[in-house]
Amino acid sequence: TFSPFLGAKAFRHHQVRLRGCVMDMVGRGSGSEVRNDDAPKVQPPDSRHNANLETATTDRGPQPSVNDALQEFVDSHPVKIALVDENWRILASSHEWAEEAAAHGYPDYRRGGDYLGILKRGVNEGDLDAAVILSAVQQVASGKRRLFQYVYTPSGISEERRFKFSVTRFESGGAPMAMLSRSEVTDLFTLAEKCRRLKAAVE
Repeated sequence: TFSPFLGAKAFRHHQVRLRGCVMDMVGRGSGSEVRNDDAPKVQPPDSRHNANLETATTDRGPQPSVNDALQEFVDSHPVKIALVDENWRILASSHEWAEEAAAHGYPDYRRGGDYLGILKRGVNEGDLDAAVILSAVQQVASGKRRLFQYVYTPSGISEERRFKFSVTRFESGGAPMAMLSRSEVTDLFTLAEKCRRLKAAVE
């Protein structure tokens, strides 16, 4: 059976970009104006320059919205991730993860979806993994912990495969958020098992 709850490693080269997106989203104002009366005066451009500037600006087309920027952010990751706000509403979820969840009866696993509601539904349906994650998420939401990681083997596939689901709480522009991620870690477990056997053989 499929569990959409399972599945955070935030890559540094995306953090600044995400922070800017969220700051725009929560409406952070611009800083105070800086003036320097001793700076050399610059003559305004003539009308031909203004016309060229307007044309260049128009040719760029509409700028992406905050939602589009967040969606681009999650889709750029090599692992399946989702971002939720302080109320655990999904701000963005990777298309692949959302489509996989929808195919297994969870169409609300996308922007605007209630992540806590999704977990509670799983618990009511007898999903033990959802129960474990719901308990951990409630601790993250209350501030008792900032990180939760859960390694598991989904039912219906080889028991040798391992996946890691993570929840990481953070703040961006003063707004509390959390990142959910799911990735396969079978290779790491296979390597660890080989090292264990090698060590046992040597001893």
